[in-house]
Amino acid sequence: MKDALARGYEAVNAQEREAYSDKDYLEILAGIREATAEEEELRWLLEAARMRCDIWRTEQANQRLQGAVTL
Repeated sequence: MKDALARGYEAVNAQEREAYSDKDYLEILAGIREATAEEEELRWLLEAARMRCDIWRTEQANQRLQGAVTL
């Protein structure tokens, strides 16, 4: 908004409009969007791996239990 003021935009709403349409701001938003998408993908991959570990643990416990019952 300071840049817009320096370019002669006196009204706050005009400064805000110019700030939101600034190329640098839009590039930063695009970077944040990409980083957020990657973070979410990694988060769900991690959650899926945790679930696979829980399933494996449950299967192992069930096998141990079956072995104890048959003895």
